[in-house]
Amino acid sequence: GRERTTDTMKIFLWGLLVFVLGILGWVVSVVLAVVTGGQFKEVANLFGRLAFGSLFVTILVAVVAWLLKSRKKHDTHTQG
Repeated sequence: GRERTTDTMKIFLWGLLVFVLGILGWVVSVVLAVVTGGQFKEVANLFGRLAFGSLFVTILVAVVAWLLKSRKKHDTHTQG
């Protein structure tokens, strides 16, 4: 059980890291796009998709891990 928890945490942390990097890249590229008159618009869109995509995947992994954990607890209680 513990191995699965650490694997889930690793996936969650990687997802969070990608999200934070995506947001930072998005902020920088939006500022550059504004300063340069829109030349970095595509880059800003890419970072935005990366950030929010990773956030979605991270939340999905967390929910699935929580469901599996609660199901495992429920199974052990019902088997008695």
